[in-house]
Amino acid sequence: MNTLSRAELPEGAIFHGHYQIVRSVNAGAMGAVYEVVDLKTRRRRALKVMLPSIIQNAEMRERFKLEATITADIVSEHLVETFDAGVDPDTGAPFLTMELLQGDDLATLLQERRRFAPAEIVALLFQVARALDKTHAAGIVHRDLKPENLFVTHRDDGSPRVKVLDFGIAKIVAQSEAADRQTRNLGTPPYMSPEQITGDGTIGPRSDLYALGHIAYALLVGQPYWGEEAKTCETVYSFLMTMMQGAKEPPTQRAKRYGVTLPEAFDAWFARATDIVPAVRFESASEQIAALAASLGVALPAPAPSEVLRSPALVAAPGIPTGPASDKQTSKAPWMAIVVAFVALLLGASLVVLVARRPAQEETKTANAAPAASANVAPPERPPSPQAPLTTPEAVTAAVTATASALPTPPAASAPASPRGKAPSHSAPSKPASKSSLYDQLKTL
Repeated sequence: MNTLSRAELPEGAIFHGHYQIVRSVNAGAMGAVYEVVDLKTRRRRALKVMLPSIIQNAEMRERFKLEATITADIVSEHLVETFDAGVDPDTGAPFLTMELLQGDDLATLLQERRRFAPAEIVALLFQVARALDKTHAAGIVHRDLKPENLFVTHRDDGSPRVKVLDFGIAKIVAQSEAADRQTRNLGTPPYMSPEQITGDGTIGPRSDLYALGHIAYALLVGQPYWGEEAKTCETVYSFLMTMMQGAKEPPTQRAKRYGVTLPEAFDAWFARATDIVPAVRFESASEQIAALAASLGVALPAPAPSEVLRSPALVAAPGIPTGPASDKQTSKAPWMAIVVAFVALLLGASLVVLVARRPAQEETKTANAAPAASANVAPPERPPSPQAPLTTPEAVTAAVTATASALPTPPAASAPASPRGKAPSHSAPSKPASKSSLYDQLKTL
């Protein structure tokens, strides 16, 4: 990334004509995420602005518009809804406007809690599996599954709901001419499949399933399986070559060094989920998580309330009796129909007589009756006053870059609540490292 002057997208600035910046939420190597107000609808959204240098030529920008909405035709409560996508003509910056989520990603939650219980992991990853089953059936591969891209929010009844972030962007950035070699195959190294490392053209749904296997281990133990190698390998190349050989040490044995005891059955599950040969891995995400539940000795979660309401058993022919009583009630149907028709005929005749005798003045009184007064409705709160729009690529590039550099660490606990959730806890003791670990460098790729 080029060295640019420090700047930021200030509160109140207007992007793309009608998105008013409220605050910066997060930042990374490719761009930044902001909480904004859509001045057209007055709804709060999440705006993801990418650096203009990420997608430079016109062909890639057109493909970005298509790939950014790649999951639009897939109905799933576990996919983030995208409302707008494109390239801002004034600044040249690619952007996405998505639903504003309240909660935390799994990476933040893992940092706070250190590890999850097996039943919790199965419940969360089972939701991820539902999303993956649908996207994989549509020929869509995520390519960068990791705890940071699994966001935990909550339904109105308080039950957790996982949202899979950043679908569609992985492929377009990987193929961008501006992307460097670390991001061409795109993936976060500790969760990256061997075929993504080699870039041999076999990247498919099972690449996501490989990552899902390593995510499960990280949530159980508290750190990625390849965490030790990432800290001991001297170069990125040696680390990636180690990963390509596959896991040699059984995960149960490695987990014991961190005080975690896993069932022996987990070894076989992990070996299949993360096999270096894609064809050996599980057929689907739901099959993989069902096998995970069996290996951990926990039950699969019950269907969510929304799924129960959509159950075919409740939708099909509601109120129609079944079993032996059906024949008896069916035999009474003709007689009941005759009685109902006769009563309806008598009621209709009575209604005609009553209407005919109604006084004319009563009709006049009814016609002239004043309508009920409407309740006073307070006007919606007006968002901050607009400031000058961002009109140059240099301004956006400088702003996004500065935001990324300004947010390398989690916000203080006293900072305002983020749409991505509360700030991570800083109560856990930490030990200063003698040098920047390779794993810390790899997380930024």
